[in-house]
Amino acid sequence: MDSRELFKAAEYLRSTLIWQKDWIHYGTGKEIKYDLLDDLIANFLKSDNINIVYNRTNSRAIESKKVRSKIKDLLGKRNFEIWNDSMDRVIQFKQIGVLLKGVKPNET
Repeated sequence: MDSRELFKAAEYLRSTLIWQKDWIHYGTGKEIKYDLLDDLIANFLKSDNINIVYNRTNSRAIESKKVRSKIKDLLGKRNFEIWNDSMDRVIQFKQIGVLLKGVKPNET
């Protein structure tokens, strides 16, 4: 999928998800909890490839082991999402240092 298609797919799928009720604080600036993020990427998204959805022109798929370096500059500064490759699990990041997990109803 190209960037625009990925962005539109995420936009549509977002409304079909079951979202966790509580936001999780991951931090901002020098206090970002990278261990928490690594654990969520490995154990919640459970995917070899991760889709980073930031905007229409900068959304893309990358290997899961490269996610941290790709999102490092966005954490605590921008709103964005990372999805697993089958687009049935997502972590939504807010610029204020919190995240929310969402899954398709049949994946809970």
